[in-house]
Amino acid sequence: MPSYLVECYWPGVTESTHALASDRVRRAAADLTQEGRSVRFVGSIMVPGEETVFCLLDGSEADVRVAGERAELPFERVLASQRIDGGEQ
Repeated sequence: MPSYLVECYWPGVTESTHALASDRVRRAAADLTQEGRSVRFVGSIMVPGEETVFCLLDGSEADVRVAGERAELPFERVLASQRIDGGEQ
């Protein structure tokens, strides 16, 4: 399944707003899956010094965009990406 990075430039983002937004994205992805689409929220990263949040989702670009819109993310771009997991050490 393809992976996409959703880039959100978000002035004033806090740990709390980041956590709430991540939960909304997770729920939006789950709702889309229940509707017969295939999209999965992998995780998110906040970079406070850059006022940026990155969310990683697996699925089609269209479904990832819909998940971001349903979650009301202030996203700028959706970028095809490749993930390498760290695994256990």
